[in-house]
Amino acid sequence: MGAGFKRLSNGDTIEPFCSPNGKYVPPDEVGQSVPVFAGELALNNPIGTIWPDYVQAGALAISVGNDAQPGGCDSLRITADGNTITLDAALTWVNIGSDSIGTTAADVNELIFFAKFLTFNSAGVVTGGTILYSVKLNP
Repeated sequence: MGAGFKRLSNGDTIEPFCSPNGKYVPPDEVGQSVPVFAGELALNNPIGTIWPDYVQAGALAISVGNDAQPGGCDSLRITADGNTITLDAALTWVNIGSDSIGTTAADVNELIFFAKFLTFNSAGVVTGGTILYSVKLNP
């Protein structure tokens, strides 16, 4: 089997893991540095980047990194602190779920983002596109 995969036997459990920037990080790997979400989505892996839980501390602006690719997806849980959470105005964000992002203190937002379409300038910087997202508020 490929690196990072384990054949499951009857009774095995699947441990949660983090895949920042599309790289598998086992939960028990000693000394492994796991990046903290700081507002920039990776969206560079169709399998998905699963970010560690994020507790908001002040206003949060969500944007897309320049290595994003169409078809890339990210999963993120944000616990709000009562401050604003905004989405980068250069992109079209389409909420395909029924909940909106909650900003009331202690709101928990389970978010999934998918890069449907992206445009880049000649320097490779994301200049526009469409990001689909879904929110489950206080799951």
